[in-house]
Amino acid sequence: MRSAIKIHDAVMRRTLRSIGGYEVKTEGDAFMVCFQDTVAALLWCFTVQLQLLEADWPAGILETEEGREIQKENKIIYRGLSVRMGIHLGTPVYERNPITKRMDYFGPVVNKASRICNAADGGQICVSSDVIAALREMPGVLGEDKMRPGSNMLGVKSHSLNRDIQQLKRLGFHIVELGEHRLKGLETPEMLSLVFPKQLAGRMELEKNEASPIIASSTVTSQTNVTETSFRRASSTTTPFTRPINRKIDASLVASLSSITARLECLTTGHLANSSRATALFQYSQALHKRIEEAASDEEMIVLIENFVARIEVFNNNAVSSLYLKKVGRFANVLEKLGEAIDLDPSHILRALQIYSEVEGLEEKPNGLL
Repeated sequence: MRSAIKIHDAVMRRTLRSIGGYEVKTEGDAFMVCFQDTVAALLWCFTVQLQLLEADWPAGILETEEGREIQKENKIIYRGLSVRMGIHLGTPVYERNPITKRMDYFGPVVNKASRICNAADGGQICVSSDVIAALREMPGVLGEDKMRPGSNMLGVKSHSLNRDIQQLKRLGFHIVELGEHRLKGLETPEMLSLVFPKQLAGRMELEKNEASPIIASSTVTSQTNVTETSFRRASSTTTPFTRPINRKIDASLVASLSSITARLECLTTGHLANSSRATALFQYSQALHKRIEEAASDEEMIVLIENFVARIEVFNNNAVSSLYLKKVGRFANVLEKLGEAIDLDPSHILRALQIYSEVEGLEEKPNGLL
């Protein structure tokens, strides 16, 4: 994993130097980066997403469920580590770090960018409503070539900005509104949207059929644009265009253990006498078997095995207790007297157990009796 993180960091920094931006800081696998305008931030996110697909990932990453290659219509849409990204627009609080001597950004704008990033899944770029509004005000970005009233003429005439706009138009992108979401630590809901480069539009359709993906992280921030990006590996479920799952644990054995667990549960809880409960439990078990055999990863099956073993241990203890109570039920009075006599003379306990053994016709005496 360490080599994969190094590859990720190299892609991030190489693209940042190419497009132009400021690396504020890193925290683990997360980057916080800032840009002078929204277009540059968006172009950086798109370029990173595309270059990560072409990176020379270690075989250990590509062989995992989370890092495997996924194609749609003969186009690679997932490969290796996936990155989740969040972009917000605003002016953060800033000051020079006394130790590193570098400019550091913090405050509400940075916090909001972080929350927006956390709302994304692996391979997604989540943006705030302020970012969408800024893009709409930027002539030519959303297909509107005419200047709107109030637009910044000087900014549009900037050579670097015009260059970034042209590159963004060549890539092409789609915007998908997610609606209002409540973000952690913020009182008012935020209107969020997802943006995808045209080449990765297949991710939108894939994620409609997926369970929740998995993430790692990188962050981007700017004096006017705060962009957060964060890794997230897409642990997708089965889809028509994904390759077979590469796993080492035999799924059929895990399914058999699940069946044994369900049968023990019926025996110890008395569900066999209740046909409706038993039928419902059987249907649930069958659905779980299908999920295990078709889509469960090694990590998921390990968690299931631990759960099944713990449940079997509980059922075993419950079954022993139930059988014991059935055996000694007729001698409740004897045991009650035994409990009262414990503080008087321990020999009474041995005598009571001997009487119990003789009545039941046991061939072996209880442990401890001579």
